[in-house]
Amino acid sequence: MAILKAVKYVADKNYKALFNILSDSRSAIQTICDPSSLNPIAAEIRGKIMSMEHNKAKIMLYWINTHNGIQGNEKADVLVKRAALKNKQRPAYDRVPLSYAKRLAKWSPCSLQVWQKRYEASPISNLTKIFFPDILIAYKIIKNIKKTHLTTQLFTGHGVNKAYLYKYKLSSSPGCICDENLEQTVEHLLIDCPRFSKTSFESECSMGVTIKKDNLSIIMQDNNCRTIFMKFALRVLRIISKENGSKHID
Repeated sequence: MAILKAVKYVADKNYKALFNILSDSRSAIQTICDPSSLNPIAAEIRGKIMSMEHNKAKIMLYWINTHNGIQGNEKADVLVKRAALKNKQRPAYDRVPLSYAKRLAKWSPCSLQVWQKRYEASPISNLTKIFFPDILIAYKIIKNIKKTHLTTQLFTGHGVNKAYLYKYKLSSSPGCICDENLEQTVEHLLIDCPRFSKTSFESECSMGVTIKKDNLSIIMQDNNCRTIFMKFALRVLRIISKENGSKHID
């Protein structure tokens, strides 16, 4: 903003000479000199400098190291600090980048609360909510998990389990091999199915946590437990994929 004001000052005086503008903000000068930068202030500065060159005036921008004893630069720092503490006027520039505004809207407490309430009230994603009841914690965990078709099936229940296949008429029955009266859901396979009780027990011993519905979110928040559980869960899904005819196996 200071560079823009300096350029405007020279332009308004309609001088026809060479002017040097010194700044200790290297990033500001680099942004101004980058023709691909969409920063509105940088674009305005470039435009004014170009129009001045048509009128026989020229501006050169120079970077100077801060706090190096240059009298003018030290005085400028003092004036800036004084203005920041005592000036009660509206800031000369109060716009922010669109990317910052989007990030602020995405992670502001208000938007997170609204998102959380909608997530909890949604009639879908019931399995996902067992693993991840809190959206912010979910984001921090999921970004560290390798995304594959099997991890998607694990957290959504959409995939090779017979309950899901039956829903879309891709299986003659939703029942599990262990008991036709029990739906073969992801939750059943990981928690209740006796076919995987041995590997489930081994995983529980390694984690020190029982694999049950109320503990799944706790397991996902612990790095060591999550690694052990994911190994067990993905192994189960690979077996079920083969049994139920899926050709897409990791």
